[in-house]
Amino acid sequence: MIAYYYGDKQFILGDDNGKNHYIKFDENGKGEFISNELKKGLYLLVFPPNNEYVQFLFDENDLDISLDRNSLQEGLRFKNSLTNTLFYQHITFIKVLTEEREEILKNHSKGVNDKEIEEKASLLDTKYQNYSKDFISKYSHNLAAQLLKSNSNVEIPSEYTTNEERFNYYKKNYFNNIDFNNPWLIRTPFFHNKVEYYIENLTSKAPYEIIKSVDYILDSMKNTPDLFKYFVVNFLNKYAKSKLMTSENIYAHIVKNYYLTGKANWVDKDQLDKIIDNYNRIKNSLIGSIVNDFELISSTHKTSKLYDDNSEFKILYFWKSTCKECNLDEYVNKIPKNTKLYSIPTDFDKKQLNTYTKSNKPYFLPSIISDKDKTLVLNQLNINSYLHIFLLDKNNEIIGKRISFEQVLEIINNN
Repeated sequence: MIAYYYGDKQFILGDDNGKNHYIKFDENGKGEFISNELKKGLYLLVFPPNNEYVQFLFDENDLDISLDRNSLQEGLRFKNSLTNTLFYQHITFIKVLTEEREEILKNHSKGVNDKEIEEKASLLDTKYQNYSKDFISKYSHNLAAQLLKSNSNVEIPSEYTTNEERFNYYKKNYFNNIDFNNPWLIRTPFFHNKVEYYIENLTSKAPYEIIKSVDYILDSMKNTPDLFKYFVVNFLNKYAKSKLMTSENIYAHIVKNYYLTGKANWVDKDQLDKIIDNYNRIKNSLIGSIVNDFELISSTHKTSKLYDDNSEFKILYFWKSTCKECNLDEYVNKIPKNTKLYSIPTDFDKKQLNTYTKSNKPYFLPSIISDKDKTLVLNQLNINSYLHIFLLDKNNEIIGKRISFEQVLEIINNN
């Protein structure tokens, strides 16, 4: 069978009905595979039942591969394929360097001093760097060299000495070796991880910084449909599933700027309607959104407005009577003086509120939202389960959501 890389996954090449394509060998051990489905990229020739495999590069030219079934790697040969000859030449070189490095480390355990070990390891690094540069320069038009270049890290010039300088240079030039016009990048095992590293390790966790990086990456590949489609979908799913409280901001940005604008033109109407519906439910309760003013009614029938409260922080604690773990008593002595807690049951009317308050005598007296404001508030904040916690600042801006009460207190105490 033939398998291929697609982003961070591997798939077996098959037809639209889910049937895998097999290469059948005759009595002489010869087999033929003819297909228009192969696109430029890195593939695997897989042998059931143990799924042993060898890799090969497809550069859109016919391939003649021979191998020994009992010794796949050692017996592997390519006829009339400079691309794969170079690919395995590089793999062999890496293997030799790895063996040399392992030998150096063995000597280290025998008492060889650290300085000598470092010098020998450094020589190996230099040897690899020189080999790679020559390889990429000499065969720059070959897929094997382009693959190696795309997976190479950017070298930081020696004049950048401080950690901040080195980091900034590395981030700014991180994709220098990537040509985003190459659709075959999506059919490699490294490109997905390379993009993920940029997002997770080189980008601040602030939502606007992540959005900036996402837009930068997608803009770089906007003229390469294979890459653009994969990463738009990947980013959408990533931030839809994320538990980080700011992930909805990034998700909403992707929907607004790529799906609502028609740039994600591969999505059918039913799926697009679902995505838009979800976006409409969350777009007004994102981190940074201002909560609309609303009226609260206490168990003594006193009314108050959210905006009348000038507390530095406000905790909106929405809960339902069926919520067994919605018990605020343990936080009696933990709420800072600059913070006001609003305990808001969403399924009580005035009578139920009075009954609950008299029976339970809670320390934090609950209040219900007035009928004229209730629907608007619950819709804006997308209250659809038995417990929701929002942390607001003095300007009624949402600065915390989708987090535990302990995390709310941590944010308050760190400000």
